Formats: sequence, structure tokens, C-alpha cells
Amino acid sequence: MHHYVHETGMKQIVRRSFALRIMYFGLALGLIAFISNSTVAKAADEASYCFNDWPPYAFMGADGAEGISVEILAEASRRANIIPSFVELPWNRCLELVRSGELDAVIDAAKRDEFIQGPASFSAYTNHFWVRQDDPAAVYNETALKGRTIGLVQGYVYPESLMAVVERAGMAIDYAVDDGNNFRKLAFGRVDVIVADMFGTLHVVRENDLRVRRLLPAHSVDSLYPSFGPRRQALQVRVNAMLEIMLADGFIDKLYFRYFDVGFQDAMPE
Repeated sequence: MHHYVHETGMKQIVRRSFALRIMYFGLALGLIAFISNSTVAKAADEASYCFNDWPPYAFMGADGAEGISVEILAEASRRANIIPSFVELPWNRCLELVRSGELDAVIDAAKRDEFIQGPASFSAYTNHFWVRQDDPAAVYNETALKGRTIGLVQGYVYPESLMAVVERAGMAIDYAVDDGNNFRKLAFGRVDVIVADMFGTLHVVRENDLRVRRLLPAHSVDSLYPSFGPRRQALQVRVNAMLEIMLADGFIDKLYFRYFDVGFQDAMPE
């Protein structure tokens, strides 16, 4: 009888000891997971955005980065409990650093398979052909472009249909490092035509008194996105969710109205 009680007690002790080891092991795993998740969460609480000088969307002002896209992403990050930072670099350099993971996202980029973007878009690139004021071309058509030298920006993704127009018209391509460089080439006669966004170009024309005009109608319109690196999916989801809310609650329309006197939806061509 005593032997049975002793044996039963030992079994209970062994079972308790085993149960405790399991419990401690589980706690240890939980602690490891907590530390790991905390580290990930801490890293995700900051977002580094890269942009190329493109006023009024993104540019360096007296107190740092400014512009429509900068303000929108700063607000979206704040709502997502993320601390944003902004750095201006040449366009291709931005793409390289985001691709490699040194920076988190590039602002106002067309869709690229190697990046994570969308579905929320708060800016667009209107593919207008621009000429100097004294150019004889009156409207956009392929005849007006035939044999011209066209300025494009290195690293931009232009629609295949637009590049087909350039090829059919026998145009020579002259690549610029950014839109500002492209505008200057047109204004000073280094190229005959450029492709540039309507609102960005109107801003530059107004600020610098450039004698250029756009040919109507626009060839096409490309939606642009904050494009995150391939390992930044969790960060992209958080920012995109806030952008969707900001599109719905009118924040983005009000911001566009401040710059252009029209809301975002009205500002975009049909």
C-alpha cells in the first residue's frame, strides 16, 4: 500500500516536473517571439522615403522636404504610427537604394514588378508633349512629332504605346537626369519636344517663366504610388490603408485644392 502511494507520488512529481519544463519552454519561446516581434515592430515604426526633385509634389524647401506628396505621406505615416524621413536623390539612385533595402520607398513612382505599391494612388503623371511657345505644332499628333528630338527622363517608366509613337515618328531620344533638366533642355533648344506631367510642368513654368506650352490632348495618364522595396510589405500595407482613408475623408482633395484650386479627382484628366 505504501509502496503504491510512493510510486504514485513519484509519478505525480515527474509529471509536474515535465509539465513545468514544458511551461518554461513555452514561456521561453513566447519571450523569444515577443523580443523578435518587438524588434520588427520597432523597425516598422520608421519609414524612409526617397524622392527626386519634382515640384510641387516633392522638393527641398528652406526647412526640408516639402510638396503635395511629402505632406500626404507625412500625414499617412503619422496616422499609421510611423515616423517618416525624406531624402532627395537622383531618380535612379532612389530606385537602387529602395531595391537594395537601404531605403524603404520611393515617392510618386509608376508600377514596377520589383516593388510593392497600390492600390491607393494620390498622384498621376500626365504624358503631355511639350514644345516651345514659338513651335509651329498646334496639337498633338504623330505628324507634328516626326523627325524631332525628344527629351525623356532616364529611369522613368513610359507607356509602351507612347514609346511606339516615338519610334513610329522616327524621333531621336535625349535622356535627362530629371524633369528640371528636361525642361531646361527644351527651353534652351537642346531638344524639340519633351514628355512631362501637366501640373508639375505648369508649376515649373510659372516659377521660372519658361516659354513652353503643351500639345493637346494628353497622350495618356499614369497613376503613381509610393513604391516600397520587396521586403517592406508590412510597412506598405499600413501606409496604403491610411492613404485609402485619406482619399475617402477628403484630406487629399483639400490638399490639392490648396495647391491647384481643384480637388485631386477634378485635377486628373479624364
